[in-house]
Amino acid sequence: MNRCGSSLFLVLALVLMALPGVVRPGFAGDENWWEGFSPWGIEGRVYSVVVHGGQVYAGGSFQTAGGEPAANIARWDGVRWRPVGEGLDGMVNVLISGTSALLAGGVFTQAGGTPAANVARFEGGFWYPLGNGLDAQVQDLYFEDGTLVACGHFDQSGSIATGQVATFDGIDWHPYPALYPISYGVAFCLAEDHLGRIWTGGWWMYDSIWSTLNCLAYVDGGRWRRPGGTVGPDELVQCLKPMGETMYLGGSFANVDGRPSEHFAYWTPGGGFHPVSGLSSDVYDIVEYQGILAVGHDDGVTPYSPVDGWLSPLGTLQYTRSLAVDGTRLLAGGIFPLDSYEEGVALWDGEDWVRLGGGLYAPWPSHDDYRVFALCEHGDGIVAGGRFTIFRLRTGTPNCQNVGLWTGEFWKPLGSGLDGDVEALIVHGDDLIAGGGFVTAGGEPAARVARWDGAAWRQLGGGIPGAGGDVLAFAETDSLLYAAGSFSRAQGSIANHLAVWDGVAWSALSQELPQPVNALAVYEGDLIAGGEFLTAGGFTVNRIARWDGSAWHPLGAGLDGQVSALGVDRSGERLYVGGAFTTAGGAPADGIASWDGASWSAMGAGVGGSDYPYPRAILETHNGVFVGGDFGSAGGAPAPGVALWNGSGWSSLGTGVAGGSGGIPSVRALLVHEHELYLGGDFSTAGGKPSTNMARWQEAVTAVRGGDLPAAGLVSLQVSPNPFNSRAVVAFTLPASDPAEVAVYDLRGRRVRTLQAGSMSSGRHEVIWDGKDGHGQPAPSGVYLVRVSVGGDNRTAKAVLVR
Repeated sequence: MNRCGSSLFLVLALVLMALPGVVRPGFAGDENWWEGFSPWGIEGRVYSVVVHGGQVYAGGSFQTAGGEPAANIARWDGVRWRPVGEGLDGMVNVLISGTSALLAGGVFTQAGGTPAANVARFEGGFWYPLGNGLDAQVQDLYFEDGTLVACGHFDQSGSIATGQVATFDGIDWHPYPALYPISYGVAFCLAEDHLGRIWTGGWWMYDSIWSTLNCLAYVDGGRWRRPGGTVGPDELVQCLKPMGETMYLGGSFANVDGRPSEHFAYWTPGGGFHPVSGLSSDVYDIVEYQGILAVGHDDGVTPYSPVDGWLSPLGTLQYTRSLAVDGTRLLAGGIFPLDSYEEGVALWDGEDWVRLGGGLYAPWPSHDDYRVFALCEHGDGIVAGGRFTIFRLRTGTPNCQNVGLWTGEFWKPLGSGLDGDVEALIVHGDDLIAGGGFVTAGGEPAARVARWDGAAWRQLGGGIPGAGGDVLAFAETDSLLYAAGSFSRAQGSIANHLAVWDGVAWSALSQELPQPVNALAVYEGDLIAGGEFLTAGGFTVNRIARWDGSAWHPLGAGLDGQVSALGVDRSGERLYVGGAFTTAGGAPADGIASWDGASWSAMGAGVGGSDYPYPRAILETHNGVFVGGDFGSAGGAPAPGVALWNGSGWSSLGTGVAGGSGGIPSVRALLVHEHELYLGGDFSTAGGKPSTNMARWQEAVTAVRGGDLPAAGLVSLQVSPNPFNSRAVVAFTLPASDPAEVAVYDLRGRRVRTLQAGSMSSGRHEVIWDGKDGHGQPAPSGVYLVRVSVGGDNRTAKAVLVR
């Protein structure tokens, strides 16, 4: 094993790369690394969210989004947050979608570096002013049929007196309406009713002839008029929402027409104001969502039905300031406390509020000391275990520690998690089993092993108690669950480093192992254990041994250093072993070797490139053997943290992973999910892209399950470009003519569109998806599944649509 310093390694690598027959790094593969595991959202306050061009835009008071500079405005492209041009130099109060442009209002003097007084438009990648702008804060904008109206604290645009509500003619701003502008007070919000009349709400408003309008007014006959009745006096209407003939209003008020009404009310043409009680905090926004109203207020979001009144709140999302609907999804912008900073945007997933984005965090103040140790498929998603926190945006609910479910779009908590590191995961029966260094799960006692039943964490028998020992690995055979690690007891009895669960209780094996066990696998029906031990059952085994159900057996002469990872090939005939060793069976093997049942073989030049290189995860697939760990090279060529063995040589996955605690990357877990490779560990970038402790390699990968062989019907499947905007190519190869279907599904499994169906000839095929659904309508931004079905074989690839 190469244990030389980094400088010497670089010199040797340059020499080796010049030699014929040496594998060279595949840096061009970096396009296959996904960007969606960037850890950063919007770090600040969001006052407006809007869907424009199929993407989500957020404006407010912040300076970073997605880890990049983003001056007070950002967009979510379905994968991560990105800046919007050079942004705006002050606070954004409102964003709306125009015919082709995004329109912004607030308190700023420049947009994209161009002078723009408090109002601007973004189109074609550039910011533009709107005339001379407005001389003070813009609170709201309204656009319909080419008419743009603004309201706020202003009363001037250049030399033109506008009052607090103004309209833009494409060149200049003018008062609205022309003869009777609002000349005193503050107009906060705008809406259009069923008759096409513009309404405004605000605080203590007067028109130009000093007609008191109080907090609500509409334009009729060229002047502002007050609807029958009053709000207030001296109170504030902050939002308006028409629904049919009814106008709903929210804000900071306690009565309408002299009758108690808590922050929310509605007005009808024949009945005037109708008070509504039951809300205890100020209302900032109202949107129509799934046939009812979603009302955003200081204590969260509460649905309101015109028939049934208030419904159960959608969590307790504190300080909601803006709401937007993207297809079937509800988004909230606001001031959401999250550990040591404020998150600005949340998504309602049907059960809880979640962050947009795939990054993982650690509890304050140990932000640098977090990582992923284990990955496991469970249901339709991926469970990650390690040392991190899934933060809940909903107030009053505990965060989830050290375990979380990745849905493909966001992280979901599994209860309140576990109170220590999660180092191993496995699905056993219908339950997810976690092992590690924790002593409680979901707040209940669960010594180092626990099960998740889909609703709560439960103790698994008496657990594995005792101080100073962790569960590091699981394996399953003959319905028995084996747990291995550094522990010495199981369910109150002595069980040195290995225990078995029979569905009722934990017990020790009849022959124990004297030192810690780091890895387990099932090979040719027997349990394989690898770790630090030298003997097993009275035999000298040198760190790896086979359990046949009654006794331990050596695998040849074993290894000269500890074992940290095990994997089995698709046929079940070859065992792969990784660790801190330099020989296997007495022959040179740097960090990784294979066992064929009778003898050991090296795997090329193995791994190296760091002071103590060794693999921590091995995954055999139809593409080859993926290896992750603490190394900088494979086969003598650079391959930081992860590499692929094809049976005769090594290749890198682009530029691999980098960063991590102390600047040293480490890949601890590998998993194939929906034909893509997922990595967990301790790193900050993958392929040069922000990807904190989780990464995803998007080149098509086919997992091996239960020793299966490659299906004959479909050779490959790939979607490119990915993400895409208006056109994606679905490419696949058939070895023979066969009936086939190519279809697009959303993440809930609903068919979006059938792209092609019928008999297809052998060879390569390319099918185009233009981003539209089966009705010819543009599909919203998001993650989709492209499925090709051929001869009973179904292959799926993800496609990220960005508008």
